[in-house]
Amino acid sequence: MMKWLKLSWKIGQISGVEVHLHVSLLLSIPITYFIFRPASVRDALIAFLSLAGFLLSILLHEVGHALAAKLVKVEVKSIVIWLLGGFTLLGREPAKPAQRLLVDFAGPFVTILLAVSSFAVYYFLPDISSPS
Repeated sequence: MMKWLKLSWKIGQISGVEVHLHVSLLLSIPITYFIFRPASVRDALIAFLSLAGFLLSILLHEVGHALAAKLVKVEVKSIVIWLLGGFTLLGREPAKPAQRLLVDFAGPFVTILLAVSSFAVYYFLPDISSPS
């Protein structure tokens, strides 16, 4: 796993955990362009803001794992975000099955919270794109 860190850039820390972006994320730029095929600057901005939101959701998912690991007294070495997702490097596996379950479930729980809150914002905010 240390090879992954050699091919990544440290972008900061969250709660004492180093966060790295892997070099493979550079491929996400042409992939995003290919998927969205923006016809204007506005479309390109929307496409790349979508990419940023997607990467942020991956980061928050991994932060969920990391915070749960810290809660059960497991050292968290770093978080790496790469082209196909992310992973959290732990110093060791949690000792008890219940602790392992908590660490494993924390990431998907954060993702579910993000989905519910995004839906709530979409559903309850008025449509600002159309004139009154």
